[in-house]
Amino acid sequence: IKMSHAEEFLEAMAVTKEIGEVLSIKKGAPVLMVHRVVFSDANLAVESVRTYYRADRYRATFHLTKTGL
Repeated sequence: IKMSHAEEFLEAMAVTKEIGEVLSIKKGAPVLMVHRVVFSDANLAVESVRTYYRADRYRATFHLTKTGL
């Protein structure tokens, strides 16, 4: 399977009890959830991943370049 592209969604939410236990935070604490869906060159979804980040320890760095403008 050849990967073609992916879509990522970033969402703020209140953590569930189960995920809070893994992250060592209380239920209802703020977290950031990233949902990524990877697509094949036939445009079929081949992977779906949800990753949870503690909002009090999250840092994002973006490198932006000018291409195709």
